[in-house]
Amino acid sequence: MNPSDIKSVEAEAGIIASIINHPEYTFFSEELKPNQFSDSQNGYIYYAVRELAKKGIKKIDSYNIVNILNARDATKNQTETITIPALNELIDFSGIISRSTPEEYQLLVKTVMEKAFRRELYRELQKCEQVCYSDNDSDIKASIYSSLDSVLSNYSYDNIDLFGSKLDEMWKEVEDRHNNGGVCGYPSKFPAVAEFFTYEKSELIVVCAHRKDGKSMFCLNELVDKLNNGLHCLYIDTEMSSRQHMERMISHLTQIPVKLVKNGGYTDEQAKRISDALKWIKQQKYVHVYMPTPSKDKIFTIAKRLQAKIGLDFVFFDYIKSQNSTSSSEIYNMMGDYTDFLKNKIAGELDIPVLAAAQLNRGGEIADSYKIEQFSSVIGIIKRKTTAEIQRDGSNCGNYKFHIKLNRLGDQMSDIDSDYIDLNFNGNYATFDQAKEQHEVKEPY
Repeated sequence: MNPSDIKSVEAEAGIIASIINHPEYTFFSEELKPNQFSDSQNGYIYYAVRELAKKGIKKIDSYNIVNILNARDATKNQTETITIPALNELIDFSGIISRSTPEEYQLLVKTVMEKAFRRELYRELQKCEQVCYSDNDSDIKASIYSSLDSVLSNYSYDNIDLFGSKLDEMWKEVEDRHNNGGVCGYPSKFPAVAEFFTYEKSELIVVCAHRKDGKSMFCLNELVDKLNNGLHCLYIDTEMSSRQHMERMISHLTQIPVKLVKNGGYTDEQAKRISDALKWIKQQKYVHVYMPTPSKDKIFTIAKRLQAKIGLDFVFFDYIKSQNSTSSSEIYNMMGDYTDFLKNKIAGELDIPVLAAAQLNRGGEIADSYKIEQFSSVIGIIKRKTTAEIQRDGSNCGNYKFHIKLNRLGDQMSDIDSDYIDLNFNGNYATFDQAKEQHEVKEPY
């Protein structure tokens, strides 16, 4: 038997057809390498489309593929056989066998990788056979083990490394933290919050509030702070269009009332501030996506693309909610699934912090909180202070409170009625600030 016969022509064709029509699918197959295709031309096309996807190209054509191949000495010779007419014919045919979901595509990837593994293993076993017939190899066990281990390692994605091999890299992170004043992760805009947690890589922070009570504005304020500190950010917005988001962002940056920004009638001096704010926003590595019906596949694809394109540092998700369901069990599971996705797929797999918002129900609890709490690193609750609380704390202690209900990253808070961080919220200017003073925390009896 010839090892080159171990292949799946159908699966390879399906992969190429699928990524031609959906280049973002390559983000779901990063473990698949170009040299694992039995047909080398498929491997080169896969490589080219993957590079185009990283650049944010959504429409694949033959000229784009050829340009990518011509850009490197190692691949430019392939354009002698991978010609524009041949690619045009492939592209025209691709729609017939293209898969329509990442899950279907990943089944093809699994098949191609399994065939590649079998081919490589067969070749190594042939070498082992030759070793068995040879008297020149003094340590036959080591030779055979080494040959087979190299194949198994190439197709194993649960790398098991000696702890010591990772120590230098991990210790450098610790030293970087020392040089940053002992801070691990990105500190909050609000200094008092940073005493309890920071936005660490791979962690999910969820802030909760009643409807129309500040959760989006809290996220906006943290966003601007992170942009001011040079971070590259993605904001997935299920509530506000990009225009509405821009209006509030400009109001926050200029301290011009939101209503005036929306309706006009501002002074020349205010117009200059708006112009400066627009210029500042244009300079940021920042993407806002309005997605009233969020798709996990689409969010993951956008985040992966931005990670390759701009070096994504931080993701905001506003907000976790149920989609088109009235069943309490479906809503419970749906919100839990989205929290799991944000924590493990976005924060964990991409190794970036995520700040998400969620809504409190009428009783002041997080809607379907058990599953949200299961996957969140921190849960904070934003509440408007009552008149009695403002009088008790003092006017310098602000009009809002931020209570940390759950914290797996640092110190805990006790009772929400007495233990919280004092904030001041001005909705007219889309601005949260830490209050001038913090109230005295009194432990409950």
